[in-house]
Amino acid sequence: MKVGKAIYNILSQSTDVQSNFPFNTTDYSPTGTELVTNGDFSATGSNLVDNPNFTETGSELAVALTSWTSYELGTSTVTYEGSIAELNISASNSNVGIYQENIFSVGKSYKIVLSMKATASFDAEILEANNASTESTIGTASLTTSYQDFTYYFTATGTFDLFIHRLFSASGASQTISIQSVSVKELGADWTDTGTPLKAATFEANGLTITSVNGDGNFNRVYQTNVTEDSKSYKVTYTIHSATLTGSNVFQYYNGQAFVTLPTAITGTPQTFYFTRKATDDNWYFRVATYDGSTTDFVTISSIVVQELGEGWDVQEGWIIGEDKAICDGSTNNYVRQVLSLPVGNLKVTLQVDSYTSGTLKLWANLPAFTTIITATSANTYEAYIKTTSGANNLYFYSVAFIGSITNISVEEMAVNKIFPELAPPDIDAPYVVYSVVSNSPSDTKNANGDIDTASIEVYGFQDTYNKAVDLGVSIRAALDRKTGTYNTIEIQSTNYVNEQMDVNEARKLWAAIQDYSIRIKNI
Repeated sequence: MKVGKAIYNILSQSTDVQSNFPFNTTDYSPTGTELVTNGDFSATGSNLVDNPNFTETGSELAVALTSWTSYELGTSTVTYEGSIAELNISASNSNVGIYQENIFSVGKSYKIVLSMKATASFDAEILEANNASTESTIGTASLTTSYQDFTYYFTATGTFDLFIHRLFSASGASQTISIQSVSVKELGADWTDTGTPLKAATFEANGLTITSVNGDGNFNRVYQTNVTEDSKSYKVTYTIHSATLTGSNVFQYYNGQAFVTLPTAITGTPQTFYFTRKATDDNWYFRVATYDGSTTDFVTISSIVVQELGEGWDVQEGWIIGEDKAICDGSTNNYVRQVLSLPVGNLKVTLQVDSYTSGTLKLWANLPAFTTIITATSANTYEAYIKTTSGANNLYFYSVAFIGSITNISVEEMAVNKIFPELAPPDIDAPYVVYSVVSNSPSDTKNANGDIDTASIEVYGFQDTYNKAVDLGVSIRAALDRKTGTYNTIEIQSTNYVNEQMDVNEARKLWAAIQDYSIRIKNI
């Protein structure tokens, strides 16, 4: 009957009814998928910084022990048991060791790992040397009768050698030091020290240390290439291990346009900040900026993570992406936008103004005509139901002097196919609506068919709890009662709510709000 077509049209377009329906919950609502990407702004990309903990090393620099140069005094000797170097200390305790020439380069940082033992407990010494002449001490190894790994971090003072020998002590006489392996690898991969004129960076167990060795200005700097991109937003997490900054001296990063000061007072705990890259410099810079001539200030940073934010969003000036939100400072009337193609049909749009200080936020969309969907002037959650036609696209969150933040943005297709004439499909999950034309009577007029028909309609709103069924019934009545107009070519003159009752199907655990309506339609 014609009136059934009109009922479906009314209910399927009713925002009151649709607000009761979840999205994409059954096979009977295949739409309802989320259309907005990263609507809560929480998604982050992978870390854009290479070697973020400063622990990655270069290739092995130490050659096989059998290729090292022996250093022997008195009757002490160097021998080899397979690939193991043995330093045999004479009874007179004369010195003995091995060295590899030109293993270090000035200003570079190294990680050195040695596996050694001895026939008794005493000390060996590891040196930066020129042949066997000491330039600086790298460390001391307290040997036992079992192999141990000894690890050292060292910054070279010149193009010198690595020298391993016994440290003089009375207990070393007539003993043997066994060296199983030596590893020397350069630290600071992917980072470049541009300290001028002196190198300002060292890499060691606690991370990267930048010193103020070059005194005043922008001469104590380290950078990594191709980390950020213009106008994109980033989340940066860094950890300070230790810092000593005197006077007004500061630790800074570069945002592409200017150096920005980073706090260093909190050590050992990751700190997070957000920024939008400006200008055209894609490199990531750290520097210690000094203004009092100090050459001994330093900052040691343990780790740095730089992640792109705002996947799927076009962020204009005045907006930045923060922790799970887009933030506007109100400095310019501009927008954050998501470019997408909106489907044809009924959509539900949800937006949360997370914080609000002043101004107005407008949500615009092409439907395809440019239309204001939501106007927000306070912290709140806003909903709008819209109907789109062919060519609908894009969402613009536009600031009119808006100072605040937005999050939890959602655009969903509405599940209009949970409304059924006469009978619902078997095993469908609630909620859903079934309507039935109980009778249709012509009016008593001279026209044989009558000009006006009066139809009796029953509408069943099914839900999985009593309270939900009541709410669905309220929504159905709001959609139908007193309804007039033309729907699906059917002209309705009046709709009257007649009666309502509740019912329950205990076997299926379903509650139903059952409503009766009398509807007068023009019979043309």
